[in-house]
Amino acid sequence: MALGAILLAVALIDLIAPWPYVMTPLYAIPVLLAAHLMRPRGTMVTTVAAATINLGSGMIQGTPVLVLLMYTVGLALSGYLATMLAYQRRETERHAAEAERAQQQLEQFIAMIAHDLRNPLTAMMAHLQLLEMRSPSARMALLERTFPSLQNATRRMRRLVDDLLDTAQLMSGQFRIHPVPTDLVVIARAAVELRQASPERHPIVLEAPDHLEGNWDPDRIGQVVANLLTNAIKYSPPEAVVRVVLEQAEGQCAAIRIADRGAGIPREQIPSLFAPFARLEQHRAIEGSGLGLHIVQGIVDAHGGQVIVESELGQGSTFTVLLPRAGPTLATPRDAGGEEGCVAGARRAGR
Repeated sequence: MALGAILLAVALIDLIAPWPYVMTPLYAIPVLLAAHLMRPRGTMVTTVAAATINLGSGMIQGTPVLVLLMYTVGLALSGYLATMLAYQRRETERHAAEAERAQQQLEQFIAMIAHDLRNPLTAMMAHLQLLEMRSPSARMALLERTFPSLQNATRRMRRLVDDLLDTAQLMSGQFRIHPVPTDLVVIARAAVELRQASPERHPIVLEAPDHLEGNWDPDRIGQVVANLLTNAIKYSPPEAVVRVVLEQAEGQCAAIRIADRGAGIPREQIPSLFAPFARLEQHRAIEGSGLGLHIVQGIVDAHGGQVIVESELGQGSTFTVLLPRAGPTLATPRDAGGEEGCVAGARRAGR
């Protein structure tokens, strides 16, 4: 609105002033102001409007064609530079906003890590202080009672440290896998049995063939299944069934599907699930570092596979992992081109 008024004022000055040959540079004023106040498209529109008014004014006032052409070219050049300036300003603002978001995420992450470390450390310190207060003869009996809690606190700290190390390797490009002939059914069955043996027992149903073999890193694929299974249990109501399905998919690919009956994920939040330190706003009260799905994505990418998320609010979520049975030597999504791989098949199917 203000730029329109300025452009109108410049046009009025141009029409009533007795110096027609020196009025054209005035039209650069709203163009340069647009570069500082508007988006690139708005700057281009302002440039076109200023050039059109200037050209019409010159023709009305009988400005020589050569002079009018020279001024028009100069104004167009000013508009081009102003548009580039607007692009640069927009990029600067975008980078500043990203830096601010990154700073906020870092602060939240540090607070979260401090909280997650403090809880097991506090438990360990409390148990150690109790042991210190007991007589030597009573310490062994107390240690037998407190040992499971100490072990659990140590396991939580180890898991957090491992997640941090994996995330650092992923972000620095140093993450490596070691594929060998592997039976996916054995890995999934071990992960399910481990979860079923934990204190917070959840009904888990495993549907799998006798064997599903491929060339994968067994430790890392076990980590993928464990992370997805932990999330499914964590975000499901008590006693809700979690299903783990293994099957042969099209394109010589193995599929792991882990489905829960939790609250579901809003569609607009699904793309950000795999970002490091990402936590859904509605689940921030639930313990977690926000690194699990980021690590899952990194491991699956390293195998040339794909993670697909399907979710409906109030109905639950299904995470599907597609893994080429030939291992990471098969074309990955980034360089698959026209390959008939399992990832391409999933995309054609609209998953």
